[in-house]
Amino acid sequence: MPRLIANIIVVAGLLLPGTGLLRGEELPPEEVWLEAELFPEKGGWTVDSQFLDAVGSSYLLAAGGVRPVGEAGTEFELGRSGLWAVWARSKNWLPGGDPGRFSVSVDGRALSPAAGGRPFPGWGWEKVGEAKLEAGRHRLALRDLTGAYGRCDAVYLTTDLAFTPPDSGEALAALRRRFFPPPAPSPSSRSYDVVVVGGGIGGVCAALAAAREGASVALIQDRPVLGGNASSEVAVAPQGAEALGRNRYARETGLMEELARRAARRGSWEEALREAVDEEEGIDLFLNRRGCDPVREGRRIVSAAARDVINGTRLALGGRVFVDCSGDGDFAVAAGAEWREGREARSEFSESLAPAVGDRRVMGASLKFEPSPAASRAPFWPGS
Repeated sequence: MPRLIANIIVVAGLLLPGTGLLRGEELPPEEVWLEAELFPEKGGWTVDSQFLDAVGSSYLLAAGGVRPVGEAGTEFELGRSGLWAVWARSKNWLPGGDPGRFSVSVDGRALSPAAGGRPFPGWGWEKVGEAKLEAGRHRLALRDLTGAYGRCDAVYLTTDLAFTPPDSGEALAALRRRFFPPPAPSPSSRSYDVVVVGGGIGGVCAALAAAREGASVALIQDRPVLGGNASSEVAVAPQGAEALGRNRYARETGLMEELARRAARRGSWEEALREAVDEEEGIDLFLNRRGCDPVREGRRIVSAAARDVINGTRLALGGRVFVDCSGDGDFAVAAGAEWREGREARSEFSESLAPAVGDRRVMGASLKFEPSPAASRAPFWPGS
C-alpha cells in the first residue's frame, strides 16, 4: 500500500533524488496560464471588456482596420524542460471567412497552425502547436495576421499532451480559478447618494444631473474612455430629430445641447464628456471597472462591486440610488429588476408605429466600413 511520508507518496522502488518520485514514475503534468489582457506589452492590441461576463475575463482585440496591429507579448517561467502543448483561447467571429487570425510565437518562433480559424461559433481553445522548451524564462507573443478584430482571451501551456482544456462552463471557470482565484471585494471606503453604472451618453447625463442637484455620485465605466458608441472606440455620434436638417425645430436642449457645444469645441464627444465630468464637483469617475454583484436589503440595493476589467480586483461601493445606464442592463437584471426583450404590441401602450403583435426582435448591429477606389480587382475580404 502507498504511504504518505513528508508529502511524498512512497511505494516499492527507488526514490529519485531531488524529485520525490520513484524510478520509472512519470512527472506529474505542469501547466502555465497566461491571461492576454495582463500582457505588459500590448503592442497594437487593445483590452476589450464588452463580453466580460460571457468570456470570464477581458481579452485582447486586434482592431487594425484590416491592417495587422503590432504584436503583444509577455514573459513566463517554466520549472521543467520538455515538450509543451500550447493552446490559445480565441473566437472566430465569422466561421468560414476566418478574418481574425493570429499566430502565437515562443522565443521568436511562430507556432503552427494560426489561431482564429476555429470552425465553430463562440469562444474556444485551439491547439496552436507544441514546443520543446527548456526550464527557465521565455517570451510569448501574439502576432496579428489580418487586423480584422482577432481575439485572444488566454494562452495555456501544459506538458500533458493528451489534455484538451474545456471550452466553457464550470469546468473552464474552475481551470481559470486554479491560476486566478477571485479576489474578495475591498471594504467600502465611501458611500454615495447615486451610483451610475455605465459611462455612455445616458450615464454621463445621469451623473451630471444628479451632481448638479447636490448629490455625491460614483460613475462606473467599463472602458478606458467615456462615451460608449460616441467614443473614439466606436465613433457613432448621437443625432437627434434635427440631424441633417430633417426637423430644425426638434433640437434637443439642456444637457445634450451643452455637451454638443463642448463636442463641437473639442472636436470629440469623448473629450467633451470627460471634460464635463472632470469639471463637475461631486462626481468620482471609475474607468475600466464593471458595475456588478448588487447587494440588496429587501427591495433596495445598498451596495455593489466595481470590478476592474483588467486585473479582476473589486471595489465595494455603497449607495442610496443605483442607475443602470450600461446599455445591456445586466446590473439591473442581477438586482432583480423586471425586464423584457423585443418590441411590444401596438395595443400595449397605444403606439401607432409599434407592430400589431409583439415579438422578440431587437436592434441589430453592423460593422463600419468605408469603400475606396482600387487600381485593380480586389477581393471582398483581405486575404480571401
